[in-house]
Amino acid sequence: MGTKIEWADITINPLGWGCYGPGGTSQRPNICPYCYAKRISTRSFSGCKMCNEFTPHEHLDRMEKLERMRGRKLIFMQSMGDLFGNWVSDKDIWHVLNGCAKCQNKHIYIFLTKNPERYAKLLHGKDPGLFSNFWFGVTLDGFEMTRRINHREMGDKGKDRMVRFISRFNVFASFEPLIEASALFAMELFKWIIIGGETGNRKGKSTTYPIWVEATVKYCESARKPIFLKNNLREHGYQGELMQQYPFPIPGEPMGGKKICNNIYTR
Repeated sequence: MGTKIEWADITINPLGWGCYGPGGTSQRPNICPYCYAKRISTRSFSGCKMCNEFTPHEHLDRMEKLERMRGRKLIFMQSMGDLFGNWVSDKDIWHVLNGCAKCQNKHIYIFLTKNPERYAKLLHGKDPGLFSNFWFGVTLDGFEMTRRINHREMGDKGKDRMVRFISRFNVFASFEPLIEASALFAMELFKWIIIGGETGNRKGKSTTYPIWVEATVKYCESARKPIFLKNNLREHGYQGELMQQYPFPIPGEPMGGKKICNNIYTR
């Protein structure tokens, strides 16, 4: 389906709409208070009762869209949930990854999770070359998630897996929404940075302060690291240039877009 997400062309949700949140379970959900997917599920009619209840379930037949799709696309996989949540079976995750790999040279696939340990465990020992068009994203919003990605809550085996995963695969950070400046301490680990603010009118809505964005832009420019600033940062008072860069040639753009340097492209 089409999407309003600026950095993707389309989204595919092989596990439907639904998430239990970081560390959550079916008995004790822990859905993020700013979750846009939950908000959409309560306002949009999907034709599926479980989707509108935001309960994780399977729609694996949607993977068939990949082979029928015309042209090369930038695809956000499982935008309405967390494919790597602990409630998802290894079998279902590999069904999705293998389905994407069949069209490896046709599309670029983007994933996002708040459970990065699952990436590291499932892809441990795998050849990164088989996933060259896969971009594995970690949603970081504050100190707790930053501490996890820096291995401070893992045993030695978990630390080793995470270090190898980040160094060998295409891994990026999504600060969406950026609600604590401490989240930015992990920036040097990633190959691409995305920053956005919370949208909507939720009571207690978080603020992404312009000074945080400005500091991140300055770091990325000095490190020659691609950064994508979402349009909604204007709602939070950011007045600088909305740099929208990618770490790969952009599907659908002539010559892959304007090449700024070896690993940075813009439309």
